[in-house]
Amino acid sequence: MKLVLLFVVYLAFVHVNAQADTIYAKVIGTEDYRYAYSPRDYRHKIWEGWGIRNEQFYINDAPKSSDKNLKTVWSSDSAVGARLKYKPHRDAGCFCCGNDFNGVICLFNGDCSDDINNWMVHGRIKSFNIYWNDTLLSNVQLYDTWHFQYFDIGVYFKCTWSAKTLDAPYEYKMSDQLTFEIAEVYEGTESDESCFSELLWKNAPN
Repeated sequence: MKLVLLFVVYLAFVHVNAQADTIYAKVIGTEDYRYAYSPRDYRHKIWEGWGIRNEQFYINDAPKSSDKNLKTVWSSDSAVGARLKYKPHRDAGCFCCGNDFNGVICLFNGDCSDDINNWMVHGRIKSFNIYWNDTLLSNVQLYDTWHFQYFDIGVYFKCTWSAKTLDAPYEYKMSDQLTFEIAEVYEGTESDESCFSELLWKNAPN
């Protein structure tokens, strides 16, 4: 009995102390056709043709985070530890497989609903811990910028449509859940609230 108890404690210790992979976001530059010179300019850009979709996953409790509208924001005055939970709309590789999630996630950090001065007032997200169901996958480090940025967690997910990472450990099902846990924030100049404007998916092929 003691051996069983010690083994359970050991497993719990390993789970809590598991080291997640670190992934770093990338920010588009002036040479990218999606680049804009202010948050307002991004708001007026046409999303079609960007390859960005929000059909692959849906969010349980914060629809403003993925509505393809930079005038709306997700915000919290106690952001660290907050969790945003997404579930797949469909199983991977179904008849709509052209919309398979290929691992690329697109982000507008901070409150992009107005101008740059307003963006600085509120806090922004510095890093996420990403979980697949109950498994910690990675820690994603974000840039403190209102420019369009993205990161790729495709190494964990099979994407048969574009033959990307076919040896990945997970193939998502409608019963699965992808969770973003806010780990760190950049402080705003005036407000305790931390915000981001959009968290969207890029459809296959990459």
